[in-house]
Amino acid sequence: MKFEDKMKEYLEKIYAKKKSQRDDPNGPRICVSELLYEIGLMINDENSLLFQAATNNIPIYCPGIADSSFGFQLYMFQQKHRDFIVDTIKDMERITTDLSFDEKKGLISLGGSISKHYAVFSALLSGGFDYAVYMTTSHASSGSISGATTQEAKSWGKIKDDGEAATVNGDVCITFPLMMSKVLDEMKEQGLLKDE
Repeated sequence: MKFEDKMKEYLEKIYAKKKSQRDDPNGPRICVSELLYEIGLMINDENSLLFQAATNNIPIYCPGIADSSFGFQLYMFQQKHRDFIVDTIKDMERITTDLSFDEKKGLISLGGSISKHYAVFSALLSGGFDYAVYMTTSHASSGSISGATTQEAKSWGKIKDDGEAATVNGDVCITFPLMMSKVLDEMKEQGLLKDE
């Protein structure tokens, strides 16, 4: 089945469910993380990130959803269902609230741009991250959000002044697996992981 057909099927089911709940008198309204959760529940594939996140009740925040093939499918769906609203701002409230109750907060940012800025900015209202690792090919000299360092985030309060933070310049397809291999090895040595 084509991607477009599957997305239309999923969106029709979600639309009908939201419409029956009548949360909003103006029509069905859903935040992006809730939309991705609902789709994850419909995917019958244990290798799917959306499936695993949904079945383990882990929210996925995607502030730039409109800039994607899926965003185009949402646009096409809304041509038929004008009352179906995907509310990206509602997720900002949700992520800010989720982070505010954590005793310690950490971030691993792979790449940059909108997702990185969204993540670090969301911690601003709750005192900033305690730990952060930025992995990016961008450099601070570019003046972009992608190249902004952890030191820049500290100056804004997105990372605590005494927070442990590092910026790693390099291809995340290489640096992230290397970092995770090292972390998993150390966790195994400390008895924090079970042998499989």
